[in-house]
Amino acid sequence: MRIKFLLENQTEESFYRLPGMDELLDDLKARGIAWTKDASNGSHEEAYETDWKQNDLAVTDSQETACRLAGRSVCCIGFQPSHSSGYFEGVQLVLQSFEGLDADFFRSVLFRFQGRAVVIGRTPRLILRESTEEDFKIIYQISREEGNDRYVDGMTGDEAKEKEAYLAYVRKMYSFYGFGLWTVAQKVTGNVIGRCGLSLPSEECDCLRAAFEKNQRSPGTEEPCLELGYLIGKKYQRQGYGLEAGREALRYAFDRLGCQSVYAVIHNDNRPSAGLARKLGFSRLGEGEEKGNRLDLWRMRPHKKI
Repeated sequence: MRIKFLLENQTEESFYRLPGMDELLDDLKARGIAWTKDASNGSHEEAYETDWKQNDLAVTDSQETACRLAGRSVCCIGFQPSHSSGYFEGVQLVLQSFEGLDADFFRSVLFRFQGRAVVIGRTPRLILRESTEEDFKIIYQISREEGNDRYVDGMTGDEAKEKEAYLAYVRKMYSFYGFGLWTVAQKVTGNVIGRCGLSLPSEECDCLRAAFEKNQRSPGTEEPCLELGYLIGKKYQRQGYGLEAGREALRYAFDRLGCQSVYAVIHNDNRPSAGLARKLGFSRLGEGEEKGNRLDLWRMRPHKKI
């Protein structure tokens, strides 16, 4: 992988003063990732003639450069400081700062551009990775299995419409948020056995949290938090796969995303799911009724050992 910083609105000196740039360059060096800069406060005519390779990625603050590189099928990230305005086209995403970014971030952007699945984590038996179009059929089938279909929203209607929604999710969710529901696959066989991952709190979760905080008289529903979801195919259940995948997703939430709380909303009669939540380290906070379902609210804090 090679990263080229093509910043027309920066000078040699100001390039290194960009927020988070020093830390990012140190990380790239430590990972052995090559990078070059062209911050000369001018145009990048030479960059257009560069022999761009498949694993190259460009970062530019120029709309013209972005469009020209897009025409050459180069993976491109836009840089537009918060004090700037305007719409950036021809890029995978737009950054306002380099703070908190590392080599893994840029590698993930490149992989998504290339249609490759980004691996989130590995356990002794599993790989947790971003979902792909090829995963849809088996995930759709798992979601419709007897028992699973009682507790999973979506993936229960018209297959063509479900696939359209699924592909839109895959294209947008991971790149925008950096997390989502991921595919769980066996490490040895590559077989897709389910999904596990993180989402923004659902409406049901928010309602249950609000009720709990009100009863506790300690408002805290504005804390940074996510919701854990998991679904394992029936033939793979009761083999510890859900526990392995859940632990990896929680590590990502706490260690990678810096999340303060992860919640789980579980149907009151779904004992296997409640048992898994307890093994993962969740604590049951209470119950309530939302949309005609009796639901339990569970929560985990990062100090819990997983």
